[in-house]
Amino acid sequence: MELSKSKKLLVFTGWYPTPGNQHQYTFVSQQVKIMQHWLPQLSGQDWTIIVWHETTPVDLPNRYLRRVSPKNFEWKDGEVLVKHRQSTILSHRLWFDQSLFLVGNMKVTYKKIVDLLGGAPDCVWTVTLSSAILWNYFESSQQLRIPFFLQEHSNPLSMHLKKKHKVKAARSLVKRVSEVVVVADRQIREFSDLCKDYDCRVVWNAVDPVFLDTFLGMPVKKSMIYVGRLSGEKGLYRLIEAVKLVVRKLPKFKLSIIGSGQLEEELRLTVKRLNLETVVKFYGSKTSTQISSMLEEHEVFVLPSYYENCPVSLLEAQVKGLPCLVTKNGASEKVLLNGNGIVVEDDGSGKQLADGILEIFEDISSYDRDDIKRRSVKEFSPGVFALRMYNLIKELS
Repeated sequence: MELSKSKKLLVFTGWYPTPGNQHQYTFVSQQVKIMQHWLPQLSGQDWTIIVWHETTPVDLPNRYLRRVSPKNFEWKDGEVLVKHRQSTILSHRLWFDQSLFLVGNMKVTYKKIVDLLGGAPDCVWTVTLSSAILWNYFESSQQLRIPFFLQEHSNPLSMHLKKKHKVKAARSLVKRVSEVVVVADRQIREFSDLCKDYDCRVVWNAVDPVFLDTFLGMPVKKSMIYVGRLSGEKGLYRLIEAVKLVVRKLPKFKLSIIGSGQLEEELRLTVKRLNLETVVKFYGSKTSTQISSMLEEHEVFVLPSYYENCPVSLLEAQVKGLPCLVTKNGASEKVLLNGNGIVVEDDGSGKQLADGILEIFEDISSYDRDDIKRRSVKEFSPGVFALRMYNLIKELS
């Protein structure tokens, strides 16, 4: 089928990896690649997808004082064409409404994207509220009426709404955006609080296909694994406090921590101070393939977060068949499927978390890893995500 006759999808976002940093915002590129693969199969039509990556400047003073040129380039991320355009003004940190400065620049870029697509997009997929607001400004100024929807991942939504003009823009957005896709029930409440007219639907994230590989071996007994950022909202300090209590009753207990972040050095010092260096091991960041293998080697997955939306690591652990222990935070317990583990309420001390760890290992024989995997694949596989997103795009385009 000729390109001009194909269906065209434009992904407008400020969150996407670059060739120099391919491990950042991978959840967005993963979802785009899923849709690139599945849309032709689901629709029976040819689809062209282009990502328009409108990012913020790293340092405004250098832009203006040294006249450093913005980074504008195209690159291929697998089969997906990415048009990376770094704005000279766009920044959520600035206190004023920047839309008037941006829409003129965007007009030039949009014309080039239409040429690449072979015509105007049938639908626009905006990633995060800030991108949707900016796209709405652009459509309004150019008198375009392209159906577009917002997919919001952020936690919390208020991170986009620190300035009054952003709140006003977010409330007016509801008049034009076709649909809002969220990954957690709590986000529906956040959008409703912002404006009661928002219409939201939940579409959970999907796992990387590598996690659908068959389980090959037996995990190490009494072993637990955490995968995620090493940041404050993840509750890792209380997890380490819990480990201190657990090893008194389970001397062979081991915890593996996968990931990196600003708290890594402090967490390592805490483990050392508590004499847990032979119990808690830090492995740093790993690829999806490496994480998949490491999940197989452990008996239980743990996520002690204070705040989550739809944690991808929890989905990955479930499709690998691991029983999961999560702390109640308004989201994790909703993503944990029935029969796939337990939920605990911890006051921050780690005591309740320690009790949960002891409980799940005491009952470990009651969990069927194959059964956990079967249930989870039905909810979190790429094909399921793609079908839910395709049904939305089909309604709009």
